[in-house]
Amino acid sequence: MKREDIVRLWDEANNWGIPIQSGLVEELERFAALVAAAERERIADESKHIIKRAEKRGAEIEREACAKVCEDFDFEFQDDSAGTLKGAAEAIRARGEE
Repeated sequence: MKREDIVRLWDEANNWGIPIQSGLVEELERFAALVAAAERERIADESKHIIKRAEKRGAEIEREACAKVCEDFDFEFQDDSAGTLKGAAEAIRARGEE
């Protein structure tokens, strides 16, 4: 945050009409840096949780799509291909339960 921003915010928040002194500006700059760092850390932590949930949901959707392909496969075989593909669909879905 720039010094001008800190002075402007001080003026906006200053209900007592206390003029800002040069020594106070440096203290406010340090305080603003601490607040900004804490906010960046909070946002980073929150973002990690959001990304993890999105990745998990994406994997669930992909597993279900793969399983659906196996189930919907048009069988023209006389052997046990249908059972094999149904087993594959179940195995794909089961991966999400690990």
